[in-house]
Amino acid sequence: LSFALSASQIKKNARVVAMDLRGHGKSFTENDWDLSIE
Repeated sequence: LSFALSASQIKKNARVVAMDLRGHGKSFTENDWDLSIE
């Protein structure tokens, strides 16, 4: 299943906002218990 065909049509009229939530994606922290945004 590929999103490429849909994405090529959607990108003409929209944009993507992608969040990197702590614990997901490429984010990291030295202290897993510190949930502050700083």
